[in-house]
Amino acid sequence: MQITDRDMRILSALDRYRFLDSELISQLSDIGSPQQLRRRLRLLFDHGFVDRPRAQLSQITLGNRPMVYGLSDRGADCLTDHSSKSEKPTRLKDLNRAVKFAHIEHALGLARCQLAFENAIESLGGANRLDCPPKLTWQVDIAGTGQSPQNVRVFPDAYVGWEDTSSGRQTHLLIEYDRGTEPIVRNHLKASSIFRKLLAYGELHRPGQSGIEHFRVAFITTGKARAEAMRAAYEAHLKSVAPPGLFLFASEKDVVTAPLEDVWQDGKGRPVSLNAGLDTA
Repeated sequence: MQITDRDMRILSALDRYRFLDSELISQLSDIGSPQQLRRRLRLLFDHGFVDRPRAQLSQITLGNRPMVYGLSDRGADCLTDHSSKSEKPTRLKDLNRAVKFAHIEHALGLARCQLAFENAIESLGGANRLDCPPKLTWQVDIAGTGQSPQNVRVFPDAYVGWEDTSSGRQTHLLIEYDRGTEPIVRNHLKASSIFRKLLAYGELHRPGQSGIEHFRVAFITTGKARAEAMRAAYEAHLKSVAPPGLFLFASEKDVVTAPLEDVWQDGKGRPVSLNAGLDTA
């Protein structure tokens, strides 16, 4: 088959987001009608450029769910041949075969939110999307009240950034996508929790720690009640450690609908619109 520009956009998106279903792929620019897209995805699959992870099969039989796709080894080779990428992923076939459905769900939910942000930024007209910073992982030391200090790795699920073309003002969001399975608070810091992440980002916010000026941390979760529980954890344990404007909390449903509107709450429970800017006071 002849690989087209549209095929390259699909492969690039799968490389970036890890997994996408056909509905999410249809949101990419200049992708064609749903019928054309389904036929093209079938061709890409038949010729080995994309995979269909097996973990989704039991879920598809339970209802009318769109098919999920991931990049294959041949698709990765194609991207490398047509770009400046120097490293090829190792054995995507094995990774796609072993992946659990929970991981697929996490990747799809995160992609839904990222695509909503990107489409909203494009609709602003006067904003340019920023590339992901080269460094997006850090090590910080944290300590809770009466607990032993811990060195933890900070690695957000995603980054979204844009620049106002008229003022030059930049917005940097570190995204934490939560499916509601992680405890809000534990009685220790050795295992991951929402509180440990809040504490780690509070430490990362100190001057000179992150290398990203004026970043904010956006927690996107399953619903408003869960988002409020996260916010309450900040207010109960961290309001003297990190400014309330550092953190934003919202439900996935609201973010997918209107990511730049006042669907967010900061650590004090104040509504925040990303169109209006972010206040860290």
